[in-house]
Amino acid sequence: MITKKGMNMARVIGTVRQAAGDVVAVSSSGTQRVLMEGDRVFAGERLQTGATGAVSVRLDGGGELTLGRDSRLMLDESILSGQAAHVETLDPLTPTLGMLAEVEQVTGLDNEPLQPDETPPSADGGGHSAVILSETGAQVTPVTGFPTQGLTMNPLFPEGQAEFWRGVTSDPPIAVIPPVVQPPVTDPPVIDPPVVEPPIDPPVEPPVEPPIEPPVEPPVDHCVSVSCSGVTLNEANLCGGSQPDPGKLTQSGTFTVSAPDGLQTLTVGGIEVVVAGVVLGFPLSALTALGNSLSITGYDPSSGEVSYSYTLLNPQQHPDGEGNNSLGEQIDVIATDRDGDSGSASLDITIIDDVPLAADIEWVMPPETCPPSPCDVAQPRVASGSLLAGGTFGADGGFVKSITLEGVTYIHDASGIRVVDDSGCGGSTLVCFDPLTQQLTLASSSGATLLVDMSSGAFSYTPGSSATSMTEHIGFVLSDNDGDLAGADLLIHVPLPQPPEAVADHIITNILAPCIEVPGAVLLANDRSPDGSPLSATPTVFHTDWSAPGADFSACMPRTIEFGGTRDRVENQVRDLSRSDFYSNSAVTAMVLLNGYLGAWQVDTYNHQDLFNIELKAGETLTVDTRYLSDQVGLAWKMDNGEFQPLGANNTITATEDNVYRLILIHQPDPGVCNVGLDYQIGLSIDYSAVDNTPVYQGSYTATDGHGSSDSAAVSISYQQGHSLIGTDDDDVLLAAGGNDCLYGGDGNDLLIGGAGNDTLIGGAGNDTFMWLANDSGHDRVVDFTFGADTLDLSQLLQGAGVRGESLDDLLHFKVSGSGVNLVSSIEVGASGTAPSQIIDLQGIDLAGHYGVTAGAGGWVASGADSASIINGMLGDHSLKVDTV
Repeated sequence: MITKKGMNMARVIGTVRQAAGDVVAVSSSGTQRVLMEGDRVFAGERLQTGATGAVSVRLDGGGELTLGRDSRLMLDESILSGQAAHVETLDPLTPTLGMLAEVEQVTGLDNEPLQPDETPPSADGGGHSAVILSETGAQVTPVTGFPTQGLTMNPLFPEGQAEFWRGVTSDPPIAVIPPVVQPPVTDPPVIDPPVVEPPIDPPVEPPVEPPIEPPVEPPVDHCVSVSCSGVTLNEANLCGGSQPDPGKLTQSGTFTVSAPDGLQTLTVGGIEVVVAGVVLGFPLSALTALGNSLSITGYDPSSGEVSYSYTLLNPQQHPDGEGNNSLGEQIDVIATDRDGDSGSASLDITIIDDVPLAADIEWVMPPETCPPSPCDVAQPRVASGSLLAGGTFGADGGFVKSITLEGVTYIHDASGIRVVDDSGCGGSTLVCFDPLTQQLTLASSSGATLLVDMSSGAFSYTPGSSATSMTEHIGFVLSDNDGDLAGADLLIHVPLPQPPEAVADHIITNILAPCIEVPGAVLLANDRSPDGSPLSATPTVFHTDWSAPGADFSACMPRTIEFGGTRDRVENQVRDLSRSDFYSNSAVTAMVLLNGYLGAWQVDTYNHQDLFNIELKAGETLTVDTRYLSDQVGLAWKMDNGEFQPLGANNTITATEDNVYRLILIHQPDPGVCNVGLDYQIGLSIDYSAVDNTPVYQGSYTATDGHGSSDSAAVSISYQQGHSLIGTDDDDVLLAAGGNDCLYGGDGNDLLIGGAGNDTLIGGAGNDTFMWLANDSGHDRVVDFTFGADTLDLSQLLQGAGVRGESLDDLLHFKVSGSGVNLVSSIEVGASGTAPSQIIDLQGIDLAGHYGVTAGAGGWVASGADSASIINGMLGDHSLKVDTV
């Protein structure tokens, strides 16, 4: 592109008035042109004459310049201002007046006939600008050769004037251009023409034309041109973009600079590539106005091709919310040649905006699994992930714009969360939004909890307690920082929760009672909750109907029951005997006396018989004392509604099961005996020595989780009398009463509960758990505790502790005492500064040494870090359990 208004042509020095012989003008590029009369010469050209050449130039500013043979003169504007010019001579001879004649002879001018007013050319001359002509008729008439008229300059002597006459060389004198002097006007004298005899014409030969060379045009001033170029980049290729590709972040291109007159400067986007005609080294780099990198990687002077690269470093600020648009920048290219011409163009850079990408996400809640051991608490099921799965905020970065759950949309903006319920029916609810962490917490109608980090897209979902399978549908919209949006759906499939696993319990106890309460923690100790939700057990009270032998024979003294009514009524015929009517003499026998009346035997009346109902337990023997009974009275018995049968030997009835046994007395007078009513007296005694008052109770319980799912298992309760409980080879639960008891689990994985009092606990083989219930107190000793295999379960004992902010090392205090077989580690349970409610001694155990701490004075382990080391160590290897089921 040409930026000049016009061509910058070279300055004209003058016009050739006359040229003889070999006279040329040489341009700066070395091009020669032959000068002829009327040709112009320019500044920057070199005026040069050959061995037979001479030239006279009429100067543009006035005056005249002449140059003899074998001379060279550089033309510049200083000649026009009168400054001296330096003339170089190629001929070392001192010029003479005869030289011009020789030039004419060589060029053929001496053969030309002389006009009447012409004077023969002078002699040789070179390297000067003046020629001396002879005067004719008191005037000089320039006709041929170099006429004297019009010479307004002093002669130029290349060797200097004095040296010119002496024939020696010296530095050229300063040329002085004299003022133009108009010659005086004189009338030419009247001269009679001489009588000229016609010459004898020589033979005419055809003239020889000298070779004509075409004129050399002045140098042409060329323009500078620059081609346009451009590259396109995509923000999606940035590392945070939707299609990251580092290799595409740099794009290369080329453009061409054309400067025929020679490239002087080249600047690309402020980067100087060529300075004063010198090409700088590559690569040349700089940041652009958009903050990206521009590098000039090469320049080929022969072709003018410039190579460059553009690297996208950061996302750009595109128009808000206009989607996948583009912006760009233009990088100016300016080139200037050696004679001042310039051209410009631009590199067009296009940057395509990246937009967020959202993809549908589908999650299936992982199956519930039971913890590896009863000591571990399973973690609740949680689906965790990112809303950016399969998508991205794009190169511009972004955030979660909105969440839709159960018809309610929660819109995130600079002010916080705005709730929009288009349905008006509600559904999910906003639990909270933390502006610092940008976390949004929502609760669904099913009890599920959704937590979303609105800045990063991370989410977690915890299903509710629904006992049915379901699919949670969550809509979300992503926004980038340009305001571009993209939406998708998150589907979370929640399968039917797995029910808890209840494990049968075999309980051995020395608690003798008709109803035994077994704590839920005991029943659930071996049960598992797959999803980690808390379990509850029902029932926890079991009716064993256990009692001490003879305990229900509660009459305080021997009794006599009167049953002597005479009227024919039912109440005089049937009587239920309660066990409390019997008196126990502590000799495993209970007794009662009956006084009754039997009416006369009549066919249509029934007062002649009495019926007694007695509740017997299996193994009890009822003996009827008939010593005072008339032989007119018959006896029989039956069990409940069975058939009557006679009494056994010694008038006894042995109960084969717990039931109601019926004894009947009938008045049966013998023939000849007066049939009248009679009184009777019998004694009843019950021998309960063979009765099992504490049979094994067989029942069941149900474990229920937070979803309402449940599982049932059998529970059996066995009674062992005394203060010692001995387990079987199976997995047992030893539940002691409140005394000082000794529990031995035996083989199997046993659960030992000493209860109140000072107890000795021996787990035996297997992985055993030693449990203390709420409000237990005493000083217990564990004889065979093994790290990592056995567990101290204090979860029930510590319930309610720590309400004032105490930590575990505030509630558990450790002490090591003794050595060898007397080595004991003690755990005192209770708040600091108070008397411990429970002391647990671990025989043969060094807690401090095992967990790498040192006991202090008195064997006490310092609270704080040392106690925490023991607690954390025991929790880590399952030697301690402090959380509830």
